[in-house]
Amino acid sequence: MHDLAEVHLSADGWEALRLCDHEGLEHGEAAARMGVSRPTVSRILERARKAVAKALVEGCSLVIDQPADAAQECADCRGSWPGPASLTRCPACGSCCMHLVLNPTGARSATPTVSET
Repeated sequence: MHDLAEVHLSADGWEALRLCDHEGLEHGEAAARMGVSRPTVSRILERARKAVAKALVEGCSLVIDQPADAAQECADCRGSWPGPASLTRCPACGSCCMHLVLNPTGARSATPTVSET
């Protein structure tokens, strides 16, 4: 198999996409959940959408840069497990509605940038 060019999506970009595009939250509500301002969410979301579009249109591999303290949470039973996204089903209830929790301790990290390589 040949190596695909990679497009990197920041963890904050992934979170903004999840909150705004997947869960349908307004930018202000997503900003409150992420601990940033509404204009910051808008800028993060714009960069994230460009990265996803580039990966889809140009056939690149989309790499989500996950922080070391990421965890997974079940949307149904709210159980959580440490580590990056690796579970496809919840070990407690069997749900397939698992999502990444970027800052499980609530600590806010610096916003990484979207880089394209």
